Parts: sequence; structure tokens; C-alpha cells
Amino acid sequence: MKRLGLYLDVNNLYYTTSRKFGDRRKLSYERLLDYFREIGEIKVAYAFGTQRETEASTFIYCLRKMGFTPRFRSIHELKMHGLWNVGLTVEVIKNVLAEDVDTVVIGSSDISLLPLLDWLIARGVGVMICGSGVSRKLQAVAPYVEIPASFLQMSEEKDEESQSIEETSS
Repeated sequence: MKRLGLYLDVNNLYYTTSRKFGDRRKLSYERLLDYFREIGEIKVAYAFGTQRETEASTFIYCLRKMGFTPRFRSIHELKMHGLWNVGLTVEVIKNVLAEDVDTVVIGSSDISLLPLLDWLIARGVGVMICGSGVSRKLQAVAPYVEIPASFLQMSEEKDEESQSIEETSS
């Protein structure tokens, strides 16, 4: 059984999913987890994002309750220290070198993660991309899961956590 590491850029997933399905449709992180549990055993799951003050608190709490290790910074910190791509890359490399995972799932459509994917593939680590609007360059490097409508929250589902991420992303 594959030992999976999930590394999700929640801001990227929010924007790309909103662009694909419309502003009112939100990604269900529980459905996403269920999908990857069918593929292998999830050893680590990180969710990287930004927030203004404490506006994403409910969303972060929900992620933690689902089993994610949330890594959130304020928007001001990110402007001073750069994007989360470096933090995501460091966590991936630490887990791969510690042999905690043998397959890495990157939840982002961000082409700037291509050097990380190249590094993983050169070491024989399995790689998957999960996102909306995944670029052709990423598609050419690794198998990808284009987020389907079945990964979205139903309209009647409680929307607190996704509203929190929407507020922090604007």
C-alpha cells in the first residue's frame, strides 16, 4: 500500500476551484481525503494557507479535526517572507528523506512547484498533482487529478470553513 503525503496549497485550490466552478462552489476537503484514502495510507497531510488576523480560525480548526496539519501565516508575514511554496517544499523534502512517504500529492496548480516535482521524480518518489486548471507542464511531469464536481461541498453543507478561507483570500 502506498504511503501518501498530502501537501495542499489551500489558497491555490480555493482560487482555481472557484474559477472553474463559480464563486459559490467550495472544495470539500473531506471528499478529497476520502479519494486519496482509496489510493493509499495517508501518513501526513499538510494544509498551507494565509489569513488576516484570526478570520480563518474556524477553517483551520476544521482542517485540524480532519487530520491535516495546518500551516497558516498572516498575509503580512507572507509579504515579508515570500510564498508558502518554500515551506511546502521543505515539508515534502523532510518527509521524503525521513522515508515517511513514498508518494507525494501536491494540491496546487502552481507551476513554480515544478523543480520540486523534478527532484522527487529523480529520486523515484511517486508524485501526483491535484488541482483545477492544472497546467500542461505539470500534467506532462506527473499524473494529475483534475478536481471534479464530486469533490465540492453540496449547497446545503455548512459553509463556515470555506467562508473563512474566502474572507482571507480576498
